Order: sequence, then structure tokens, then C-alpha cells
Amino acid sequence: MLRTSAPPEPTPWVDSDDVHRGTYRVFCVLAGVLNPLFGAIYLAAFPGTTDPLWGRFVLSVAALLLLSLSYMDRRVEQNFVHLFRGYCYLLTVYLVGLTALNAFSYPYTMGLLFAFMAMGVA
Repeated sequence: MLRTSAPPEPTPWVDSDDVHRGTYRVFCVLAGVLNPLFGAIYLAAFPGTTDPLWGRFVLSVAALLLLSLSYMDRRVEQNFVHLFRGYCYLLTVYLVGLTALNAFSYPYTMGLLFAFMAMGVA
């Protein structure tokens, strides 16, 4: 005897936008915390480098603002995946410029590669 049943109920993990949204929210928190922290570590370890902390703080505030708006504004929540990817492009341009300003020194080049890996995972 064949048994027919209703299809399984969709779970929140089925919608790829929900999965991406949750993952990118975690990355927003990490970017908001780690970006100025790495800047402070670079400045402490390599005192002669060009690394304006205000630029890192602006990027951190932007990440945390994007995160908070994704919970408060429906339009931001619906477009959060695209907005976060735009933030990643902005962060990449900033980090490439910072690495070029520091003559592609080893610590900044490794930091840039780390950022590329993190964004690739995202």
C-alpha cells in the first residue's frame, strides 16, 4: 500500500536569502569589531605606517549601522544581501588603497589576503 503525504513544511534554512542575511549579519558584527582592532594592532606593531584609525572607524560604523538598519527598516532587510556585498566592495577598495599607501608591506599584504579570504567565505 502506497502512502501519500503532504510535502514537508519549508524551514527557514530553505530560503537562501535568509541564510545569507544571517551569515552577513555575523560578518557585519565581525567587521565592526575587528576592523578598528586590526588598525590599532598594526599601528602598535608598526609605528611608521600610514593607517588612519578614523577611516577604520567609519567603516566599522557603516557595518554596524547596516546591521542595525537590517532589523529596523524593511527595505534594508529586503536588500541586505546586496547592501552587504556593496559594503564588501567598499572595504576591499579601502584595504587595497591602504596596502598601496604602505608600499605593499608584508603585514598589510597579509591583512589584505585575510580580508579577501573572509569575503570569499561570505
